[in-house]
Amino acid sequence: MNLEKSSKKKSCVRKIFTSDETRTINAKTISSELELFNSNLCKIKNDEKSQRKLSSLLDDPSGVSTLSEEMSSIREGKITYNECFSVLKSFQKNKTPGNDGLTVEFYSAVWPLIQR
Repeated sequence: MNLEKSSKKKSCVRKIFTSDETRTINAKTISSELELFNSNLCKIKNDEKSQRKLSSLLDDPSGVSTLSEEMSSIREGKITYNECFSVLKSFQKNKTPGNDGLTVEFYSAVWPLIQR
């Protein structure tokens, strides 16, 4: 239970620089700053340069790069257990790959059960 609480604390934003470049630890200010930041990310730029780019893309989509047949076939399909295990082995020891608090060593130890 304590491990979960510890992991929860690590996954929260506890301090932030606001839009006026001041640092804050106030939870309400952090929340409003994050909301402001994310809402600005979602605003559509409606300037002339953006309009030209969008128009050229819509008029001629051939300029968009695509995967080759070979790369596309490699990317399709299910992820294999061997691929997952290779990624697991690449992680640093004594680290938790997620925020559940379970270490790489734990996953390695239970891999025979997981891989089924």
